[in-house]
Amino acid sequence: MAERGHPRAELQELLDERLSSERRSELRAHVSTCETCQRELEALQSMRSLLRGLPDDPPDAAFTARLQSALAAETRRPARASRARGRILAALVTGAVAAGLVLWGIAQRAEVAYPSAAIGDYEALRTGTVALQFATADAGELERALVQLELGFRPRVLDLAMMGWRLQGGRASELRGAKAALFSYVDSAGRVVVCEMYGGTLKDLPEGGERFERGGFSFVEYQERGVRAIFWAEGSVICVLVGELPSADLRALAIAKAMQPVTRGERRP
Repeated sequence: MAERGHPRAELQELLDERLSSERRSELRAHVSTCETCQRELEALQSMRSLLRGLPDDPPDAAFTARLQSALAAETRRPARASRARGRILAALVTGAVAAGLVLWGIAQRAEVAYPSAAIGDYEALRTGTVALQFATADAGELERALVQLELGFRPRVLDLAMMGWRLQGGRASELRGAKAALFSYVDSAGRVVVCEMYGGTLKDLPEGGERFERGGFSFVEYQERGVRAIFWAEGSVICVLVGELPSADLRALAIAKAMQPVTRGERRP
């Protein structure tokens, strides 16, 4: 969750243009009056400038392990995140070559792939960093509201109540700069799953996912920080279902959602 009064966790997303236009406006208004966030944003912008033009060759495995271990340890102390970055760099940089390797490692982390972006959206919703734009359990009502936003494709919102999942609502979102529709479901145990849809292709997904086939659909599953994301294509639209469910449960829900029959007058996106 963002630190009270200072939404540091969203500043990188602001630079990456991964926030909705509404949230970007809110965040920029806050930054314009907050010196702490102004300094944090300037530091991130300066780091981005330094990263330009770095070579693509990766550092050796030993150095990568040290860097990831240090970053993981420090990110558990969010109140000192800004100072922690400085200590990490100071400890690891022993010369010009080492400095280049550190910056290379951070650059790779800054390139957010679709699975990481979708999981980040799920976590933002779960922690309250991002709120639902339309709160409704009516799938048709939500679909009509999202269509009015002219996302470039027709969102397909399904009623999954018969499967034990109640629709909570949705919002317009962005996934790596692409317009997207996001909607959320909750079950009787309070577990939440989020579905996002955006125009794209499965070829844009990174390697490392676990692929499986069901009912004529190809699915790709990823996992980060205990959260799973399953992608599949519905025509020219990519759907991703994200949650902290066991793999078998999330797969069953994704398959059922993908294979939900199209009603009369409706077409696949």
